[in-house]
Amino acid sequence: MLTTNKKLLPILGLSLGLLYFTSCDPQQSTETTVEEDKENIAGLFDDIVAEAEAIESGCGVQSFDRFYGLNNGNVSNQTWVDDITRALETALNYDYVDQTRELIFSNHTGTYQWDANTRTFNRSSTPSNEVVVLAPSAPGMANNAQVTVGSYTQQRTVFDGEQYWLPNSAAINVKVDNNDCAGFEIMNATYDNGAFMMPTGATFKVMLAPYNFEITSSRVSGNTYDMTMKASNNGDEKFSAEGEMTFADNDFSDLTGDDVDRAVGSFSYGDFKMPFDVDIKALNDLLNPSETQINEMVKVTVEYKGNEIGRLEYREGVGNSGGTIIMIYRDETTEDLQSEYNDLVDRLEVVFSDFF
Repeated sequence: MLTTNKKLLPILGLSLGLLYFTSCDPQQSTETTVEEDKENIAGLFDDIVAEAEAIESGCGVQSFDRFYGLNNGNVSNQTWVDDITRALETALNYDYVDQTRELIFSNHTGTYQWDANTRTFNRSSTPSNEVVVLAPSAPGMANNAQVTVGSYTQQRTVFDGEQYWLPNSAAINVKVDNNDCAGFEIMNATYDNGAFMMPTGATFKVMLAPYNFEITSSRVSGNTYDMTMKASNNGDEKFSAEGEMTFADNDFSDLTGDDVDRAVGSFSYGDFKMPFDVDIKALNDLLNPSETQINEMVKVTVEYKGNEIGRLEYREGVGNSGGTIIMIYRDETTEDLQSEYNDLVDRLEVVFSDFF
């Protein structure tokens, strides 16, 4: 990443962190005082931590945690995980895909059941339209986890003279002790022969119980895509975003953050909304952008119940200190949010301590 991107991280992180986990109630235009605005923003941080705790304690994260045996970022079950994954790869036998670039799904359907004695997967022929994997969710457990893959369809595309078969639809569901814990689904994906691996339109659903995410993308023209995302906790919508993203070109085979030219849109969280306009290409073209240049190319405003209450800006640090993010309220008073943001990050690291 360039220096530009490093300077952007605090303001983008704070923009997301301020609003990501707040409740979603219908917005109505309501006038507030600056002091009330400060109180409302300060109150978001506890909500963020509470929602993070809900995710961390949910079936999705806990199942992942137990499977790998995570502790402060260390994987204690690595050998066991490697044994299971290698055995499953052997049983599925899909090495041919590297040569043909086409997955023949019907060749792999059936049920694969882990045998702890032989440390292999035994395959049966049913079901004929799905791949079902039965395995332990952690060392020493019975086969209490079930992974089901189905609804697979694909489309032939050509890129740089080579043909590839890419999924139009697919669904993965993970159950542990008969509880839905995680899942992924792609629906209605379409491709052309000029944009490698990037659907011209698709809907994605991701489940990490108790959270569900739905992401929709569609190509507007050329390298520009419309995207929307909604996130809910047990059916209660917590987060939504919509915007337009323009890429540098239509070669997505090695996509990085530097390949995005511009992002325009808004985040909505409960009573808050954050319109943004980020000229990423202009920033990346500058080796070490100044405070003024960053604020000219990164526009983030904050609305509460339909009224703009302020904007976020970047300020250079003094001496060896890093930059900071400030909130400029509508009466032009300012508040340094960097220390509160750093404190929030520390609290979130405690919540997800197994992963760090």
